[in-house]
Amino acid sequence: MKTETVEYPLLWDFSGYGTLDGTPHPHLANCPDFWVYWGIQIEFGKGIGKVESIADLSAGDARITRALARHSLVEPILGDIAPGYSIQGDLHHTVHYIPHVELFVCTNTLEHLEDPDADVAQIREKADKLFTSASLEEVSDEEGDHYWEWDRTGVEELLTKVGWEISAYCELDMTPFWYPHSKFGMWACR
Repeated sequence: MKTETVEYPLLWDFSGYGTLDGTPHPHLANCPDFWVYWGIQIEFGKGIGKVESIADLSAGDARITRALARHSLVEPILGDIAPGYSIQGDLHHTVHYIPHVELFVCTNTLEHLEDPDADVAQIREKADKLFTSASLEEVSDEEGDHYWEWDRTGVEELLTKVGWEISAYCELDMTPFWYPHSKFGMWACR
């Protein structure tokens, strides 16, 4: 399902985990440790194994990708739609600027893309492996920062129809701490 659009004028900063204007995230007031989600993503990503090259063109603060790059002892290729990296622009256009990589990281991004089918297909041409995550079974909220809402099957159909083979899946349910973004899926693909 497609919903409203939002612009990203600044790199997403997870230090203190607030909204783009710096106010505390309204859905995490009761969460005892909201960093657990990023920690789980990092550990899941490490399970893909050490890689020779890694890229993330929707990097935000690049917390996950930098941790995976350190694990593999490689320098990541980073970019984002917001200013802050040498590669700037939407993923659909910037993916063409990078060399072929062993691992492409695309976490918490699919639900923000205008045409995720085309973007996932382009990533397939540029990478041997993919680590992606997305909100699942999300309740639409007034913030309108996600274009798409999926369940696990929907994301897996999106990935497999362009040739990704799913090699691992992990689901994290943060209910009731992170409403409406309370359930997340993570996929390792090759």
